Formats: sequence, C-alpha cells, structure tokens
Amino acid sequence: MKLLKVSVIALSFLLSGCGSLVKHMEGCYREYYAGTSKSIELGYYVLFIWLDVPFSAALDTVTLPIDAVCVATNN
Repeated sequence: MKLLKVSVIALSFLLSGCGSLVKHMEGCYREYYAGTSKSIELGYYVLFIWLDVPFSAALDTVTLPIDAVCVATNN
C-alpha cells in the first residue's frame, strides 16, 4: 500500500504542468492557456492526463504575463 501511495505521488509530480511545459518549449503562440488546452485535448484519449489539467492551469496562470507579451507581439 505504501508503494502505491509513493507511486501516485511521484507520478503526480512528474506529470504536473506537463502540457504547459510542452507548449512553452515550442515558443510563443497566439492564445492564452495553451498548455491547459493541450492537456484537455489529450484527455479525450488518455484518462490519466486529467490529473495534469489543474497543474497546467496553475503553470499557465504563472506564465500569463509572458503569454500576454507573446500574444501582443504576434498580432
């Protein structure tokens, strides 16, 4: 049971904000919360990815000022 708890905690840390990290590594884009959108898009195919959506939303909120500059300069 302890191994299961440790595994779940480890996986949640490894997956936290994954969609946002992937989208921000691609560079500037023309929409806000693109990482969260990516996680939701992947969630239709993989149920486990729904654990990542709150973390992606939090990371996208933290990087919102950077995204605002990217959106403003790309229009």
